[in-house]
Amino acid sequence: MAAVSVTEQARALLHDQRPLDAYRVVLAALDATPGDPVLARLAGTCMQAVGDASQAERWWRQALQGLPDDADLHFNLALLLACGERRSEALEHFATAADLAPDDLEIQANLGLALAAAGQDEAAQPALRAGLLAPDPAPVHLALADLLARRGQVDAAEQHYRSAVALAPDDATAPANLALLLAGQQRDEEAEDWYRLALSLAPDEARIHANLAGLLTQQGRLVEAEAAYRRALALDPRDPLTHSNLGVLLAGQARDAEAENAFITALATVPGHPRARLNRAFLLLARGQWRPGWVEHETRFDPHLKYPTLRPAHLPGQRWQGQSLAGQSILLWLEQGYGDQIQFCRYAMRLKQMGAARVAVACQPVLVTLLRSLGGVDQVLAHTDTQAAGLRFDYWAMSMDVPRHGGGTPETWPASLPYLAPDPAHRARWQARLPDSGFKVGVCWRGNPLHHNDRQRSLPAVATLAPLARIPGIHWISLQPGTQPSAPEGMALLPLGAEFEDFADTAAVIDQLDLVISVDSAVAHLAGALACPCWVLLPAIGTDWRWQRERGDSPWYPETMRLFRQDQPGDWSGPLAEMAGQLATLVAAPR
Repeated sequence: MAAVSVTEQARALLHDQRPLDAYRVVLAALDATPGDPVLARLAGTCMQAVGDASQAERWWRQALQGLPDDADLHFNLALLLACGERRSEALEHFATAADLAPDDLEIQANLGLALAAAGQDEAAQPALRAGLLAPDPAPVHLALADLLARRGQVDAAEQHYRSAVALAPDDATAPANLALLLAGQQRDEEAEDWYRLALSLAPDEARIHANLAGLLTQQGRLVEAEAAYRRALALDPRDPLTHSNLGVLLAGQARDAEAENAFITALATVPGHPRARLNRAFLLLARGQWRPGWVEHETRFDPHLKYPTLRPAHLPGQRWQGQSLAGQSILLWLEQGYGDQIQFCRYAMRLKQMGAARVAVACQPVLVTLLRSLGGVDQVLAHTDTQAAGLRFDYWAMSMDVPRHGGGTPETWPASLPYLAPDPAHRARWQARLPDSGFKVGVCWRGNPLHHNDRQRSLPAVATLAPLARIPGIHWISLQPGTQPSAPEGMALLPLGAEFEDFADTAAVIDQLDLVISVDSAVAHLAGALACPCWVLLPAIGTDWRWQRERGDSPWYPETMRLFRQDQPGDWSGPLAEMAGQLATLVAAPR
């Protein structure tokens, strides 16, 4: 029987949904002409129709020995391998098929999808863009949107998500991902609408419920957020991230026992889950359970976190983990944000007290001049200068590791204030810019916009401070860097913050003020470190662990700092009214 007639007969049987009969016809022909690549390809097609992927792969690989330049054969094998989660092998055959048939849009589309799934975004883009003209472009639009969103190209990503929704209106993935993108831009109403649409299409999709819960949390709709998290867990009770996020929500409401239970459940589901461990560490620290809290806080280095704290690989000497420092030299690497570095630089003094002969501090460049005033420090380096040849130390330590090994409780941590001082030359220069007399108050209403909780901790605008502007007899000084918006009526802000070049400038101004009013920011920590009276506005959601629970002062900055806490998420009227009353009394008091 000639191969061509066998092909026709087998294809007719396949068309009639009789793949096993077709396979028998092909096998009989192969007995007569063993190794025929055309028949081997057809045998693979029969096995694919039967659902036997292993046999289909075997026959197609045999066919490729005789037909190595057959683009369709490579393509079909790639699709088979992709269905079996063998993505790297599938990608190899998609790439070969695309090389052999560069004008085949379906092949280009699938190559782009495979490259995007493999995280090869640069290579995926041209293939995906070509695949937009394929017969089924909806998944291509979706993959391209996801890729662009990862790269921060949010406008282009949004357009492709919307195209994917239009082309596949019954698929929940595109509206759910579009909602996540919009939520990241604080376009809350739109994001919620898309989440609701996605849930109407896939009501049992736990991840969509969990993501909606995150959006509701950011809006301060805590009851609804909790219900959404619990619905997600009812659908997928073994998702550790959802348990952990529910724990964060509960901890933010001081429901500590329930929060602890959520974190423990997450860790029971996936032992050592890094996000759950780290969130539990924050809970322990917020509750003042210092010793276990510092131990668990080590999880911040876990590479499986989305944004782990990085230990520099180039630091000289051994990592310090509590070894004797008598006569030794140590480099203290100040980690994380500016406020963290200002708060924890005090531990350089602790290392000196523990017997270190030489202590150096490495920090962000804009902190170098300021930190040269830190007692007990022999050298201050910018992070970028620590790779210089010839740098020698016996040990190095990450700043937030030191409390674990010494000085990790309010009774033992270095809290003598001030531990920083302004540079005299900077102070003199800024003195000429400040009023000679009167009650001088510095204000900072926003933190770093990249901070994960900045939406909650920062004020919507300087105008939110209007209740304070009604108090007479105050010279208002802006400590806010960057562009200076219009202040509320009655608050004639002197916009010095716009001129600050580094924190030495900020310190020089703060040191000459009567009071600093700030959100949770580096400015607040700097005021505390300088022993300048500081009133801090704290959010109801995502309050940082270092401010602990409910108290109106801070053991980190004793007798210097006062804390004014929101009662309701997003509502600053309560703490500002309290602050206004106390500020009026303070200004009116004899000096």
